Amino acid sequence: MLSAMKTTKLRLIALITTALTIGATTFGVSSSEQYRKLQKYMAEQQYYQELYSGWQLYKDQYASQVAKIKEENTQKMLSTRTNYENALMTQPGLISLHTRTVPDTNTPTVSGTVAPQSLSNNTAAQTITVTKPQSKPKTKTS
Repeated sequence: MLSAMKTTKLRLIALITTALTIGATTFGVSSSEQYRKLQKYMAEQQYYQELYSGWQLYKDQYASQVAKIKEENTQKMLSTRTNYENALMTQPGLISLHTRTVPDTNTPTVSGTVAPQSLSNNTAAQTITVTKPQSKPKTKTS
């Protein structure tokens, strides 16, 4: 009986040792697998965080560039408006500088008689027509 007890005891010790070995191995493998998954998750989260911060930086730079262009365009619009208003104020003077007088033959005429000139043998009175010049604005066709 003693040998049966020893055999049973040895079997029980072997069974417990095997169970502990299998349990420890399973625990070690599952914990290392969980640690590997956690590391992968942390690396992925850091990648997305860097991607987001890069995108945020690009967005901020783009917004500041748009604001700068908007400010420049506003300044250009104001200076253009000022130039336009100044041009409107000086327009009558510019028009008068570029206006030339053109005789119009359709205007009323003044007629009269003139005594004959001494150089000519003609003794009849001559009629002279005088037209009054009119100012017309200069156009592209004139």
